[in-house]
Amino acid sequence: MKDTTFARRPIGYFVHHQGRGHAQRCAALARALPEDRPLTIFCARDDIFGDLPGHVEVRRVPSLFEATGDEAPGLADMSTPDTLHCAPVGWPSIREAMATLAQWFRATPPR
Repeated sequence: MKDTTFARRPIGYFVHHQGRGHAQRCAALARALPEDRPLTIFCARDDIFGDLPGHVEVRRVPSLFEATGDEAPGLADMSTPDTLHCAPVGWPSIREAMATLAQWFRATPPR
């Protein structure tokens, strides 16, 4: 007898909200998943996906690249190599976003 429990485990998906390419691709994948496959999308915006099926939840997380004013002085303006894309240092919003994802992955046995 085949165990299908693992096949129905939820999927967690982080989507960068700058531009629409990431969101469009995610929405296409969400619509292609079977309805018994829960999908949680983590994104700083919940209005960029269009209509999503009922088995999809969008959980808002803080932006990873838009300053809030809570950034540590000196660290927020620290220069990084040109080879790094979006690598701010000392941002509480990034720590909070990563904590949200980590808590979900800890509480939810994802696929």
